[in-house]
Amino acid sequence: EIDEKDKKAEIMYAVGLKAFNIKDYELAKAKFKEAYYQCTPHYEQKYKDYIIKAEAAILNAEGDALFRDEKYEEAMKKYQEAIDTSHDVSDINIYKKNISECFIGLARQFFDQKNALKSFTTSQNIRLFFAKSFCQKLSIFITFFIPPPPIFCQGHAILFTL
Repeated sequence: EIDEKDKKAEIMYAVGLKAFNIKDYELAKAKFKEAYYQCTPHYEQKYKDYIIKAEAAILNAEGDALFRDEKYEEAMKKYQEAIDTSHDVSDINIYKKNISECFIGLARQFFDQKNALKSFTTSQNIRLFFAKSFCQKLSIFITFFIPPPPIFCQGHAILFTL
């Protein structure tokens, strides 16, 4: 026959499982802890394992939030903490997969930045070309007239002399 303490613990455990299944890991962890503190020593390990599972799930959920915000390095740290916390091989494999997704995100960011830098450099080169072209045309125009006071082109003073 089940002890009265273990019956109460099973109720808390059931509530914890329901919370876990709807991804309310904080509530699940709290209920698993209540079950752990109410049970007899015979059931302690079962509830300890579920507390650890909830802790790892919390870390994974934090990593997921960081991943959605494209904070891949921070997300990887959370996933690694989840791996270090968990004892469940299938969960650990999920957390490892999440880390690999972060590497993909980092690579995407790198190439996006590289392309952005390339676009910026190209646009700067185009601007420089037009500025040089403008200055050359201006100097040709000025040779027929009295030189004006210095003008600034690309941040440099240009003196036109005949």
